[in-house]
Amino acid sequence: ASDNAILHLLTTATGLHSSSVQVQRRDQVRSNQRVLEAMLASQTDAEKGAVGCERERGEGCEDKEIPARRKVEKKQKKVQEEAKQKEVSQSRSKAGRRARIISTLLSYPSSGLSSPFVTTFQKKVGEDLRKLKTQLQKIKRRLSRDAHDERERCAIYDVYLRAEKTMCKEKAIVAIPIILEMCHHLDVDLLSLSDLHLSTLFDMDEIRGVKEVADAVLECVINRRKCIEQATKPSFCSIPSLSCFLHGHTMVGEDDQPHIVAAAARLAESNPSPSSRWRCEFELAWSWLCRTLSTWKKVEESVEAITAQKCSAKDLPCLSKQLEELDATMPDNKILKHKLATVIGGILLETNTCKMCGRSAAIYRCMPCKHTCMCESCLLIILPGQQDVEDMQRAGMYMVKPDEAPITCPLCHASVMGI
Repeated sequence: ASDNAILHLLTTATGLHSSSVQVQRRDQVRSNQRVLEAMLASQTDAEKGAVGCERERGEGCEDKEIPARRKVEKKQKKVQEEAKQKEVSQSRSKAGRRARIISTLLSYPSSGLSSPFVTTFQKKVGEDLRKLKTQLQKIKRRLSRDAHDERERCAIYDVYLRAEKTMCKEKAIVAIPIILEMCHHLDVDLLSLSDLHLSTLFDMDEIRGVKEVADAVLECVINRRKCIEQATKPSFCSIPSLSCFLHGHTMVGEDDQPHIVAAAARLAESNPSPSSRWRCEFELAWSWLCRTLSTWKKVEESVEAITAQKCSAKDLPCLSKQLEELDATMPDNKILKHKLATVIGGILLETNTCKMCGRSAAIYRCMPCKHTCMCESCLLIILPGQQDVEDMQRAGMYMVKPDEAPITCPLCHASVMGI
């Protein structure tokens, strides 16, 4: 009885379900079977996603009518781009499948397949892991010393929060490029793993928090692009704001976290990795922001050049186009818009041109201000109804009725009683 009790205690302490060797082998086989089924399911889901992506890319629009040579060149370029995108997509899909398999293995640590895989992985990238761990430990020691020195001058809670944010940022700046290099060499999307799985795979507690910063950086960059595209935050649609963001700084009044923005600017310098979904999405949003800033600067330079020279009536179409482009790209740039509007208003005052469209000759006069400032096309647009248009064409004049919407002079903005 005593031997049976000791055997039972030893079996329980080792985490086994039975002291029988046959039962242990059967449990091991069942555990491995569950892991393999989960791996197969993840791979099947990934293949379905890849097929869906291929179908989406297959839906295209028809080419426009262009000369034969340019059409052939355009078609060849399109084929090359599609082939490149397909290659990148297949590589990323394969890397994502492998990452899901690794995640499944790490989710079943008792399967008997997880431990040998982790050991093999650590041997394969041992040099990179040692380099990463050394750098993360240096960062931790340096920031701990800085926090200790600052703790004597500031509140402990404030020092702790700043130290935590700074440490997460510094760790991400160091760790993510190294992880991306491993993604490229191994063709595995390691940044799709969770913090816990990365820590287990690398056998490194210092790596925790890096994935959280990476996700926050990607969300911050994509959110900045969406805000500019949809103009939900006009303050973002300015050269100073976007330039500060791309240099890793935030302007007063912006709600982005400074340490996340700083990390994004530093990580933009890392090498691209087609195997990492995170890096591809980050590169897509970041390059769009860079192109947008370049476009805005060109628009600003063009507006400055036009307003600096003497303009005449023949420049009105160009000025109107610049004003529309400025309003579409930088709605918050009131200084440039005011400059253009002032130049356009001055030209319209000097010439007998319609003050609404700036193109046709002004032939209709507003009363009682007596400003001749509208062409026939613009007048027909502002008249309330078709009957009013016919009366105007028949009588040669129009009187504003009391129950109709008010009309104002395009030049002085005074109320119009008749035209």
